[in-house]
Amino acid sequence: MCQQPLRVLQVITQSRVSGAEINMIRLCRGLLDRGHAVLVVTRPGSLMRESLARQGVPSRELSIHGKANLVAPRRLAAVIREWQPDLVNTHNSTASLWGGLAARLARTPVVAHVQGLHYSCTLWSCYGAADGLIACSDAVRRYTVGVGFAPHRVRRVYNAVDPAEFVPKRPREAVRQALGLARDELAVGAFAHLSRKKGHADLLEAVAKVPIDVPFRLFCVGNGPCRDALQRQASGLGIAGRVHFLDYRRDVANLMCAMDAMALPSHREPFGIVYVEAMLARLPVIACNAGGAPEVVEEGVTGYLVPPHDPDRLAAALTALLTSPARRRRMGEAGRNRAVERFSLDRMVTETESMYREVIRSRPLPRRTPRS
Repeated sequence: MCQQPLRVLQVITQSRVSGAEINMIRLCRGLLDRGHAVLVVTRPGSLMRESLARQGVPSRELSIHGKANLVAPRRLAAVIREWQPDLVNTHNSTASLWGGLAARLARTPVVAHVQGLHYSCTLWSCYGAADGLIACSDAVRRYTVGVGFAPHRVRRVYNAVDPAEFVPKRPREAVRQALGLARDELAVGAFAHLSRKKGHADLLEAVAKVPIDVPFRLFCVGNGPCRDALQRQASGLGIAGRVHFLDYRRDVANLMCAMDAMALPSHREPFGIVYVEAMLARLPVIACNAGGAPEVVEEGVTGYLVPPHDPDRLAAALTALLTSPARRRRMGEAGRNRAVERFSLDRMVTETESMYREVIRSRPLPRRTPRS
């Protein structure tokens, strides 16, 4: 039976564009391609506007950021009443706090995406008003249910990457040459915000433990508050010549195609979309056996899972990959297949749309005035 297209108001308040924001843009594009109407509300001056415009996603700026912004719910409720969506979908803690209250004021169903392992007080205060929660991994779902949310309210929908979107636009050798890599040098990439929880400090310790006769370099791609400390650590370990810090880059697909492996030992990654991107690039992945990473990386098949805060095990995994081209190729191909089959954009959009319709059906609302 043909179902009516939906009108979905998406709310997000982050100014930067990283994993959760990119996932929301992909979701919006997928919904638009299926004939649904989408409008994104974001904060003034957000980098999101440019990214949304490039994907043809309509957006509107509204001063709703900040958890002390007590007028945000009324501002957002006015937009909801004007645009008359069938459902509101929020995408971070502040957006879920104000979006949930605004949707209640406007008597509209609301679904919140949970992209992190938040403190229980944050979950209840910011996500408690939602009719349904979408967790980005089973680990996040278990944690959210564990702090008291009813299991039927929380559904796991994996984040996704469209393989057609993640295609390098430059030849591998050209990118490697631009990075200053010699023909016999291997390259390991760590693509992430430079913060303590991402495990870069452990990774640097591991790099120092890899045998000196293994010719490789580590490229840390991203910005963040730990950059200076990490650079000092690399110098102190005597590996400054092996470690290169690149700024935030838009050409991640190009950079990944120049790498031979990806390593990001995040201590408690909720999901790790960067692992999926690396697998699409046919890179074996090293991650920590924590959070949602084990749902993405299959131990011994698509890469290695090591304990958090364990540079010795991390160094052993790096050495195993860097010294075996056959292992890298085998794991890279297995990772590509897993990424395409398990984390497809079509599956994410289908499962999210199903959640929308279920929430709308379970919460009957008064008849609204016809839309123009």
